[in-house]
Amino acid sequence: MKRTSVRNEFADQAVRSPQFAPFGLRTEDGGALVFFASRHHHKQTLPRGYRPQIKNPLVKALMSGTPKQSVTFVRMSEQAVTVPARKSHGKVDFLSRIEGLTTARGS
Repeated sequence: MKRTSVRNEFADQAVRSPQFAPFGLRTEDGGALVFFASRHHHKQTLPRGYRPQIKNPLVKALMSGTPKQSVTFVRMSEQAVTVPARKSHGKVDFLSRIEGLTTARGS
């Protein structure tokens, strides 16, 4: 029995443009509150003979190209984290993450 599957590729990147520069505020305990953005690419490729089904009207509104065999989604996200003071040996704590679809491209 031959099994078909979907291929998913992911690439997460820091956003380096000046308008998305990370910004940090030092806290009284020597740690920091940091805001930063990232870009997330997700390409989904279907086997030959299958076409991606885009049903969400918000995704359709952003779609460029025709999804014949694959679709690439680009999302931007903004994060807020607390970074502990070096001497505390604590872990970074994510306070907030907001994500939104910015581009959908069919090919």
